[in-house]
Amino acid sequence: MKITIRPIGPLRRHLEGDSKSVEVTLPDGSTVADALALIGIDSEAQWNASIGGQLVYKDAEVSDGDDLLVFSPIAGG
Repeated sequence: MKITIRPIGPLRRHLEGDSKSVEVTLPDGSTVADALALIGIDSEAQWNASIGGQLVYKDAEVSDGDDLLVFSPIAGG
């Protein structure tokens, strides 16, 4: 299956050049953590992810055609 990964902010450093996204190929049953590992984002690092506008955890399975947005945690006050 193929999915698109879109790192935001500082996590974009895991992409080559000025790219804003990358398409990756994964086996069926792969998780968010598996997908992010392909571009060098450690599952133990601090990040949030969403698919289709819904927050997902690192062990959530991804599906063909998913658009995975990954971003640093946001703090406010």
